[in-house]
Amino acid sequence: PCTSLQLPSPALPSAIQAAKAVLATTSCFLPSLDTTQPPPTVTGSNGMVTSSQALATNDFSALTSLPEPSGLVLEDSTTTSLHIKWNPAPSLEGTTIAPNVFWNVEFCKADDTEVLGECIFMLKIVNAPVTGLLPNTIYKIRLRLELRSSSSGPPVITSPWTTAVFSTLNVSDIPVPAPRPVVHRISSTMAEVTILAAPCKKGEEYLCAESYLLQRLEGLLRDDDSREDDWKSVPEVTCSCTHPKFSDVIPSLEKKRVPLYADKTYHFRVRASNSLGIGEWSEIATI
Repeated sequence: PCTSLQLPSPALPSAIQAAKAVLATTSCFLPSLDTTQPPPTVTGSNGMVTSSQALATNDFSALTSLPEPSGLVLEDSTTTSLHIKWNPAPSLEGTTIAPNVFWNVEFCKADDTEVLGECIFMLKIVNAPVTGLLPNTIYKIRLRLELRSSSSGPPVITSPWTTAVFSTLNVSDIPVPAPRPVVHRISSTMAEVTILAAPCKKGEEYLCAESYLLQRLEGLLRDDDSREDDWKSVPEVTCSCTHPKFSDVIPSLEKKRVPLYADKTYHFRVRASNSLGIGEWSEIATI
């Protein structure tokens, strides 16, 4: 079960990377739900530990347990993210062991035994957005305190796990039309195409895109539909919606290279889809 394992988009690859090493940024990257999109992420609001603190400088021989975490609740959710928070541990703050005590956050699907990821946070951090998840999916999240000899070392003493179950929201309708793709010819035989995400939230409803289909047309573009069958599809790509308030670049779909023939005119269009259907084609970009 999830509670016995040690330590999103959408589908899971088998290559899950351990996230126990604390990074030098505020983000701890978790395994990708899909080979074409960025991995789900747990992000600390106040930064993360980047240096080791040795237990040798303190005498913790009398310490046998850590208090069980409390107050693990959901602050906010979208179709692809859960923002969780929990109560601080005031009995530990300001003590000599505080620099060596960390929060360990893990999560998995509620109906699965495979842990999707974890992240280690300093004691002062009490919230974390978990992003890159599947819409309308229930996730099990658990939390414990760990006393470690270093931020990346194994725990010496741990508290009991606190576990909660939360669900992402469901999409409400098919996606809105995608913005016109951004296309640049970088050589006579190569173009770079960037797909943009449109704002997806209307009131309390989400019209999120879960995948995009990019097409190109070589030569003359006619006003009628006589060349509709000549459009060629570039392989469909999936992504996790970031819920932009304005049209914005999708990081995993930025500057994708598309081969061309020299001295030819090309037209590009894109449309978004989700589990409820397919959106309309974007305006056409020509190079």
